[in-house]
Order: sequence, then C-alpha cells, then structure tokens
Amino acid sequence: MKKLAILGSTIAFLLLSNFASYAQTTSEPTQKDSPIDTEQVTEDSTKNSQGEPKINPTDGEPEVDPTAKKPGPFYWIIAEHSGKALMPENHSKNVGTRIVQMSKGNFGAQHWRIRHISTDSNGQSVRKFENRHSKLCIWAYSTAQGQILKQHGCESGTDDARKPEWRVSNKHEMWAGRPFTTWSEYSSKCMDVANASVADYTSVGQYTCHGGPNQKFRVQYVPGT
Repeated sequence: MKKLAILGSTIAFLLLSNFASYAQTTSEPTQKDSPIDTEQVTEDSTKNSQGEPKINPTDGEPEVDPTAKKPGPFYWIIAEHSGKALMPENHSKNVGTRIVQMSKGNFGAQHWRIRHISTDSNGQSVRKFENRHSKLCIWAYSTAQGQILKQHGCESGTDDARKPEWRVSNKHEMWAGRPFTTWSEYSSKCMDVANASVADYTSVGQYTCHGGPNQKFRVQYVPGT
C-alpha cells in the first residue's frame, strides 16, 4: 500500500507539472513575423518592370498617376543619326534660344515632357515638347526652309497656336522607343538636324520631309521621373 501511495503521489506531481507548463505556454503571446515592408515590395501600378511609365492599351499614352506631385514623366529626345540629345543651347531658360543637339547627359535641359494635344485614328498625334529646365516649348517660328527651331512659351496666342505643335508620325512607335518623324503643324516641315551633322551644338531646324536619319528621333524615359 505504501508503494502504491508513493506511485500515486508521483503521478499526481507529474500531471500538475505538465499542466502548469501548458498554462504558461498558452498565456504568453505568440511572436509574429515582422510585417512586409510595403514601401519596398509594392509595385508602382503606373510603372512597368523597367521603371518606365506603363503604356495605356486603350489610347497608347503612358499612364500617369493623377495624384503624383512630380511634373513628369520626362524623356530624352535622341537624334537617330547621331545618338545625341536635343536641348536649348547652353541650358538657357531664355525665350528665343535655339534648339541644338548635344552629347547625352542627365541634365534638366535635356529632359522633355511630351504633352498630348490630339490623336488621329491612323495613330498620328499632335504634341508639344516642353523643356523641364526652361518650361518652354519647341517652336517653329516661320514656314521658311531651314528655319532654326527655338524655345518659346507653350501656351501661345490664337495667331501662334500651331507654332509649338508637332505631329508625330506614329505614337505607338514613339512610346516603344523606336524612330519616328515629327513635323510642324504650322509649317508642315519636319524637325531636322542641320546637314545631318553629328557634332555638338548643331542646330535643330525644319526642312522638307525626306525620311532621312537626321529627321528621325527616339524618346528615352528619364528614370525616376
């Protein structure tokens, strides 16, 4: 009987110990994994995997977040024959400064906002090319052959309404980063790098459209804009 009593006491002690351990375990809060940092993993719905603005399949325009405070997106406009970027000469903000080609760099004066005015059913679209640095647009000042293009106010008066407007041959080619041509709504002449030169500071003018490489341009997205 004495052995049975001792055995019973031992079993009772073990049961009480296990119960106490279980009670302590269930009363402690379970440690959870840290939440995912959504700032790092959430994809910007307006950008593709390369960080460029997505193209809206319904109208072929980049999707822009209307709540964003940035004025972009911005693009380099690259001359196809030279690989050089368009910009106002010497980074000038002055009205009347000529547009030239220069070796590509990450300068505000080489960044352009491509404003949409209208689109035709054939894919041609009318644009204004607004400079990030000067806030001025590329203008055709006259209808003259070889006229140098300059920068001027983007919002012009009624008489000059078409001078900052440029028709793009195919918006789908443009947004895909492929060569396109663009001609003035005012003069009907093509944007043209003078004499097909590849030199820095070469003027960009207008000339009768002929489809040469010095009349073809590509846009490249400026990352982060």
